Amino acid sequence: MFTWGKISSAVKLYTAASEVKQLQVFDKQAQLESEIRTRLAALYYMKQIRTYLDEEQDYAKKLVSISEQAAKNGLLLEQKVMEARIQAMEIDIAKAGIEDEYTKMLSALETLTGLSFDELEEIRFVPDKSAADVLLLQDADELMEAAASEDRLTLQILQKLIEINSLTLNIAEA
Repeated sequence: MFTWGKISSAVKLYTAASEVKQLQVFDKQAQLESEIRTRLAALYYMKQIRTYLDEEQDYAKKLVSISEQAAKNGLLLEQKVMEARIQAMEIDIAKAGIEDEYTKMLSALETLTGLSFDELEEIRFVPDKSAADVLLLQDADELMEAAASEDRLTLQILQKLIEINSLTLNIAEA
């Protein structure tokens, strides 16, 4: 029985569709890895900011205490004491903001990885600054060329989808 190539085209179609699914899985894995690394780097820097803000908070408390004592002794105006208190409150607000973002980042990582907050807190991750420095030194045109490279999974998926479309048309026309 002659099928005008429909069977072989259908086999090619399903093979190409399978390859697309496989490429989509690899692409999703790469995206997840990138997102996890990015979020871990953000957590790393947020921890550093928290440490810095804790130190600043200690200094601010000392400044408020010294300012209050100086005001009691008549060496400082009450306005300067209020300014010191406001600065201390600004640090508290910044610290609360960082804590909120830190918690959101942990929550997002918990969703992505399935690990608990405690398990995520135990992860020791230090971002590779040298890789970022190398990337920043590259020419924008080189980066654009790399993004449009045929080696990119997204573009491979698109190429396979074009192939599937062509095969579908061949089957329909036969």
